[in-house]
Amino acid sequence: MTGFFPIHTCTAITLRLYANRKGWNLTDVKVELRFEADSVKTNSKYFAILNYAEI
Repeated sequence: MTGFFPIHTCTAITLRLYANRKGWNLTDVKVELRFEADSVKTNSKYFAILNYAEI
């Protein structure tokens, strides 16, 4: 699945930059991606689950 893994990094960096701009003190950022392909490949989906901790 080429091109799938850079989405983790981009999402984490974007969240970190946004948090810094808003003044949020995030201690941990985790991104989980899931891909669901249907049998005819017309309705495949990516899901991003963001987990972060703020102190």
